[in-house]
Amino acid sequence: MIDWGRMLRQVRFESGSTQAQIAEAVGVTPSYLSSLERQHRPPSPDLLEKLAEVYGVPLERLLFEAISLDDLKALDAADRRTYRLLRSAVRDAYPVQEEDEDDGEGTA
Repeated sequence: MIDWGRMLRQVRFESGSTQAQIAEAVGVTPSYLSSLERQHRPPSPDLLEKLAEVYGVPLERLLFEAISLDDLKALDAADRRTYRLLRSAVRDAYPVQEEDEDDGEGTA
């Protein structure tokens, strides 16, 4: 089973954003985003693309993060190692981008 909820929570926590901030950025309500994070419904492909854009990560990173532990248990040991190496490489290559906070000083 693809664990969209776990992935969405994890990437949101990494970004330091609240559900309200992300929901507003992608055009859904905070309660809808919460229902996705609680695995009550899967995100649409369009919403996944918007989320990837807001988080500043490629869609592939979200897909890697969504693979559940049960899915990994079905793999043999070599495939699990390969998956973990790939996931680590994707995370390192595409970390969640934190929003720069405006310090009010501006640039001149």
